[in-house]
Amino acid sequence: MSIVSIDAALLRDVGTRTLQTKRLTLRPFRYADAQAMYENWACKRAVTEYVTWQPHQRVEETEALLDHWVSLYDNPHTYRWAIERQSDQRLIGSIDVVRFDSALSAAEMGYCSDPSTWGQGLMTEAFVAVIDYLFNTVRIRRIHARHDIRNPASGRVMAKAGMRFEGVLSASFADKDGYLRDMAHYVILREDYKKTYKEMTMSNIISGKELSKTIRQEVKEDVAKLLEQTGRVPHLVVILVGDDPASLSYVTAKEKACVKAGMKSTLLRKDESITEEALLALIQSLNDDPDVHGILVQLPLPNHIDENLVIETIKQEKDVDGFHPLNVAAVHLGLPGILPATPKGIMTMLHSTNTEIKGKNALVIGRSNIVGKPVAMLLLKEHATVTIAHSRTVNLKELALQADILVAAVGRANMVTPDMIKEGAILIDVGVNRVDGKLVGDIDFEGAKEKASFITPVPGGVGPMTIASLLQNTVECFKMIETK
Repeated sequence: MSIVSIDAALLRDVGTRTLQTKRLTLRPFRYADAQAMYENWACKRAVTEYVTWQPHQRVEETEALLDHWVSLYDNPHTYRWAIERQSDQRLIGSIDVVRFDSALSAAEMGYCSDPSTWGQGLMTEAFVAVIDYLFNTVRIRRIHARHDIRNPASGRVMAKAGMRFEGVLSASFADKDGYLRDMAHYVILREDYKKTYKEMTMSNIISGKELSKTIRQEVKEDVAKLLEQTGRVPHLVVILVGDDPASLSYVTAKEKACVKAGMKSTLLRKDESITEEALLALIQSLNDDPDVHGILVQLPLPNHIDENLVIETIKQEKDVDGFHPLNVAAVHLGLPGILPATPKGIMTMLHSTNTEIKGKNALVIGRSNIVGKPVAMLLLKEHATVTIAHSRTVNLKELALQADILVAAVGRANMVTPDMIKEGAILIDVGVNRVDGKLVGDIDFEGAKEKASFITPVPGGVGPMTIASLLQNTVECFKMIETK
């Protein structure tokens, strides 16, 4: 019995329709496209490897490559679109749909693209266009997708398109040299297809909740690969001193995120009366434990404990918070190191807008060691013209009106009002304040969103990105420790 019933004419015409998006045209693939892709791209090896995915055979010569490419397109079970950029009609990639059975109960999608388009969201736009067409026109029930585990860009595209990471298919892909490689497996069901990347880009809200899903999927894939390579997974230990409800809620969220990513997580709860000496001794024992790759001491600490001394005691390579003086120095000097989770998440959110930071005027309101100062350094590293302000800055409105990028991290509810915002500015709200029982940020969201090109909400903005960045840091610590 077939899972779905599909009109035969639609099934036959899947790869012959032209699809249109905001910036792209997807049209039927031609022989000349194969020649153009192979002859004009710098990444010929990547193209060669791509076309051997189906049916996984060795390709030796250019002629054989082109013949194989076109014969694959002529295969009645495979449909291919060529992707053109509307601005200059440049061919930037292709997308395949491989039919599993006559009922088309599932489709397997693969794509290749010009590396110069990575990070611009063009391949995501094309990928979503095909998914949208298959679900809403052809009425496919579910879609599968696979990509080489070594290619994180593919994973980002699939996650942004709303696909769910299912796991790693071991040794399921043979490259042109006959080597078996692992593939990441994604899937999406029609009933789960609620919010596409296309819909998200119609809004100027940077959803940290949605963006963090992409990062968590990448981390989950990375952890699966590390387990296969080393037989181990990253282990994060969180120390919570006292019974502060907010701190407990936060560390619990971190613990759940670690487990979902396939990591090992341990929460050590200590009474508020613990001595400074005992806490430092505990940290030192974790420093010496080869099974521990990341250490996080939840702040704030009781008044009788020196927070700076606690941070300095954590080994630099196990400092997932990025607060150790050597990691802080690395940020300021532009050297490799563990970045503080919140500033790292902020930069990821800025990059998600595909806005060039170089040359922009950036205003950071807040001078804390945890957010304000490090995010200012990261913006400076990307060639923004950076100003640091704070709650006592006299001409704050004047400075804010000049800012193309504004990061608010003061902790004062609705401090940044609409009359302080430059038209088209990008607004990142780090503040979390409770007003009349509701969480609000440092920026007047309702008034500001009409003027901003992009804005982060509170809640659901920077918060989820902080936890996602913490997961990334834990993986980085694991790699530093295990590769020594």
